[in-house]
Amino acid sequence: MIKIRLGFILPVILSPVWSLLSAQPAPGISVRGTGLLTGEIWNPHDSAPVEYANVVLYRLPDSAIVNGTVTDRQGRFTLAQLPPGRYYLEVSFIGFRTNRVRNIQLAPDARLDLGRIPLEPAVISMPGVEATAEKPKMEFKIDRRVINVAQNPALQTGTAVDALENAPSVKVDLEGNVSLRGLSSFTVLIDGRPSPLEGTDALRQIPASTIDRIEIVTNPSVKYDPEGRAGIINVILKKQRPSGISGMLNLNAGTSGQLGSSLLLSLRNGTSTFFISPNFNQGGFPGTREMTSWILNPGGDTAHRTSAGTMLFQHRFYGLRGGADLQLTPADWLSLSGYFGGNANKRGQRADYKEWKTPATAETISYQGATASTGSGANFSASLDAGHNFGKKG
Repeated sequence: MIKIRLGFILPVILSPVWSLLSAQPAPGISVRGTGLLTGEIWNPHDSAPVEYANVVLYRLPDSAIVNGTVTDRQGRFTLAQLPPGRYYLEVSFIGFRTNRVRNIQLAPDARLDLGRIPLEPAVISMPGVEATAEKPKMEFKIDRRVINVAQNPALQTGTAVDALENAPSVKVDLEGNVSLRGLSSFTVLIDGRPSPLEGTDALRQIPASTIDRIEIVTNPSVKYDPEGRAGIINVILKKQRPSGISGMLNLNAGTSGQLGSSLLLSLRNGTSTFFISPNFNQGGFPGTREMTSWILNPGGDTAHRTSAGTMLFQHRFYGLRGGADLQLTPADWLSLSGYFGGNANKRGQRADYKEWKTPATAETISYQGATASTGSGANFSASLDAGHNFGKKG
């Protein structure tokens, strides 16, 4: 297959920034611990280990995914870097009934072995009956971890960044910056093709409502030049196959002023597809801050200072994506796409201060302080992909 790619990025950034004091972490930011959980999955009918079974650990009471893995050839699994708390574990595999281990309590620095966990084979003998099932919210495969965004209504708001907040190996900080295995340098693919934008910037431009699934590959092949990068995040978008005109509108709202909307319109005619998709998203992270300090002077008096205040970080993203997928011949295809987007953010902090000395040598001083900053940016990208299938010999 031959591919041709053209990419253009025109960043325009205006960011007069003043200093902001530290704030408390926002809810949803992942916290790493030192706890360890182990166990062994086996088939009670033949006492054989079950290899490559999905093992997912959920936090109580909100059922957020904390970590996950697949079993090895001996049916063993290990989940590391777990914070203390209450959990439950789900074990699943094709052809077996899902087993849930409840009431798991991890103390700080705990090393807990769950022992042998049975996985019962699922026997179905119903001729003429078609069985269907939904995909799990997260799948752990040999070479990648898959987040099925379309199967989880809680991930339908915000952007791809929000959908990755609780994903294993991924951390999202207070300002929405994504790191994979502790590194901010990673490759972003959209439908298996390199994104013109890098890292977090690429993920911020993709509405979660347009995503089918996200694949996280932490050990990619040399094809993607992985040297110096933490891995690959491949975003697979929803596909609309029926001929004719179709559309999808998504509206969402949340706490802290979070609002979002996206519209996907597509025209499919035979083997060609044309689409256009505007989107908008905004949100914020409020916080509070309190501080007390004192200084013991050589003269014997002590200077005291207290401060208490609030802060708010607000962001806004908007964009317009369009393109066409053309099947020129049974063996030749051409894909054109373009994107224009922008962002704006605002940060502010207000605090009340009080200063005095003991023993009292002067009046107590009270005053207020405030900081503010704004930033904005815009980007444009375009891509052209072409391919030819030479077929297989023999």
